[in-house]
Amino acid sequence: MPPEPITDAQRIERAMQPYAEVDAHFRNQEWEDAMALYDAAYRELLARLLLERPCRPSLQGRAVELYD
Repeated sequence: MPPEPITDAQRIERAMQPYAEVDAHFRNQEWEDAMALYDAAYRELLARLLLERPCRPSLQGRAVELYD
């Protein structure tokens, strides 16, 4: 029994596979870079808030409780 013939769509998909993998890698890298920038900005903002206002550990299980 001969193998099934390969369709044009299958040929195109196979030819594009390496490019799809590279594209997925760069999309993931862009996402990681964006999240790293967001994380750094969030940490900087939090540090500024904590320097401007005193804080103490919360007794209700929250991370910190700010007060004036």
